[in-house]
Amino acid sequence: MLDGAKAVAFISTTDTETARHFYGTVLGLHLTQDPFALVARIGDAMVRITTLPGFKAGQHPVFGFAVDDIAASAQRLSAHGVALIRYEFLGDAQGPDGIWTGPDGTKVAWFNDPDGNLLSLTGR
Repeated sequence: MLDGAKAVAFISTTDTETARHFYGTVLGLHLTQDPFALVARIGDAMVRITTLPGFKAGQHPVFGFAVDDIAASAQRLSAHGVALIRYEFLGDAQGPDGIWTGPDGTKVAWFNDPDGNLLSLTGR
């Protein structure tokens, strides 16, 4: 029934201008604004960044970016002051660069936005 639909993702923020800087300047997304949210189009997906006073981020990932070169993407994030998250339980499978390599070769790195939303990069 929804197989042909286009994806719409929602990310919450407590501060529109801080989110605009992070998603627009740091991550380099082209943002527009409608009366209710900042809006980014990533591939065929729409991401709506909505301001919710009192919002508290959870511990689970809310959005991920599939990238061609995860090492270069992680380096660019670091150059913009974004710290990749290191998880002790991943041990040596997570390299010094913060990129985890799964058994099938998939590579993932995690980072937070200014509101604490957990985001990820995925590549091979």
